[in-house]
Amino acid sequence: MKKFLSLLLAMAMCLGLLAGCGGSSTGGGDADSSEGATSASGSSSTEAEGDASEEGEDATGMSSVTSGISLAQHPEITTEGCSEDITVTISSNVDIAGIDAFAAAQSGRNDIRYLIYDQLAIMTTPGGEVEDMALQMAKSIEKIDDVTYQIEIYDYIHDWAGNAVTADDVVYSYTTMKDSGVSGKFSRLLESMEKVDDYTVIMHLAESSLGTAQYCLQYCPVVSQASYESQTEGERSQYPIGTGGYKIVDYVSGGYCYLERVDDYWQTDESLRSYAYSAQAKEIKIIVQTEAAQRTNSMLTGSSDVAVQISSTEISQFRNDDGTSKDGYNVLSYLSSTTPFVVFNCSEDSPLSNIDLRKAVCSAIDRTGVMDGTYGASGYLASVDLCNALVGDYNDDWTWYEYDAAAAESYLEASGLSDVTLTIMTDTSDSQKSIAVFIKEYLNMVGINVEIASYDAALITEYKNDSTMWDMRLDTPGSSDYATDAWNLMTSADTNEGRSYFMVTDETLDELVATATAIDTHSQDTVDAVHEYCYEQCYYLPLGTPYQYAVASDALLGWPLHPYNYLLYGGFIFE
Repeated sequence: MKKFLSLLLAMAMCLGLLAGCGGSSTGGGDADSSEGATSASGSSSTEAEGDASEEGEDATGMSSVTSGISLAQHPEITTEGCSEDITVTISSNVDIAGIDAFAAAQSGRNDIRYLIYDQLAIMTTPGGEVEDMALQMAKSIEKIDDVTYQIEIYDYIHDWAGNAVTADDVVYSYTTMKDSGVSGKFSRLLESMEKVDDYTVIMHLAESSLGTAQYCLQYCPVVSQASYESQTEGERSQYPIGTGGYKIVDYVSGGYCYLERVDDYWQTDESLRSYAYSAQAKEIKIIVQTEAAQRTNSMLTGSSDVAVQISSTEISQFRNDDGTSKDGYNVLSYLSSTTPFVVFNCSEDSPLSNIDLRKAVCSAIDRTGVMDGTYGASGYLASVDLCNALVGDYNDDWTWYEYDAAAAESYLEASGLSDVTLTIMTDTSDSQKSIAVFIKEYLNMVGINVEIASYDAALITEYKNDSTMWDMRLDTPGSSDYATDAWNLMTSADTNEGRSYFMVTDETLDELVATATAIDTHSQDTVDAVHEYCYEQCYYLPLGTPYQYAVASDALLGWPLHPYNYLLYGGFIFE
């Protein structure tokens, strides 16, 4: 077995599937945050001795921990003592897309939205309450009841064209986003936005489930209706008129996006700005470099100040074996907001409608071997359910089917099936293809044949709802706040043409998830009940949450990281 697994690892590596104050171009690693989800260390910092994790504030407002300088969640944004008007060049792994305020979420949208648009508020901690949010356009947010919030906005907000933003524009923005349907979740959760007076609105939610208010408060960019309607669709998708601290001055799809700081940004009071906007950089240049080697080379040659999504196989060029950053760099490692898992097609169109076959599949696959081979032994956090293992209601006592070839063969015999061939559907990413290869080999060992079908995102969106196209499917649900996040996505009939991700309707599971999600009934017991039921039904195979890596020059003092684990480029602070 060990020889076999070593061969698999070698195959994956061969295929490349493992997956002071600065000037205008700033020439970067690992301390655990309080929740352990992120770590950043700077080679210029002094390390504390021992294993203590006590935190303290330094002069920059960053949180000092045992192995370097890390961004607390979230410190006061200050550039005092640092040069301004710098240019920051960022090597990005994805195209900048979804620029229109009400465009569908796409890869690269989060890289741009907090630069060019402001929201009512922005989350600061995973699973935090509304009162924990950092206010942006909202001057105050008052909870009236679980589904009703009164919001007062500042009376001096204006966009880049000089148009004032009032309560009418908030209502317009929220109504337009809801009616557009680009986010089924937003459209489902927001009931309406009501104007009270020129600078006060009331947000009515459709349900009181966990995180609903926080999601709706931060998801929708608020724009001036006059400016938005003055532009054509093409103009809004390339050079929109926003309210944020940066505006696009040059953009080529698939190539680059150059932004400049807005000279008359409406929020002139620095103490009222959120951690998403430090205003230090005069120019932010985002260069699209989809190949991992390009991003690595951009840091090694100094052509970029920051590079995101550095591969696990190349991070050693910037980070020492003990987790500290090498001289000249600042490295951030943080958990992805998505957790890969295998969902089973339990409809009558698939052999996996047989629960014993599902249990055979789960028992035949060494999840540790799959994740080690794909992300490296220290490149992920294992999980026994769909969620990130660090969310607040994750239970360390949970279990899943353990790797046991003998048990797999016993379950296979109990299923009464023979000569089984299963199709596993993946996207075209290296990580998913790697996972599929490992799964295929493990299942082949117990006599289950596997065919791998890899499709681009558009075809997966079409085929995932066709129960004749696949038996197993790799997916990555998000779970940044609660374990219930991923379960709601997976079981919601609204997201899958009336069925769950596993292609059947299970009213018992729907009721369990609804109970675990509701504010009044959310508890460890109700969350445990969902996990136990999914385990009994064996609807899916959880894998784990991979770490992601970003690298900057060591002039970067801290990493402004949204709780959903994406970087906020406008909040960078360089010394």
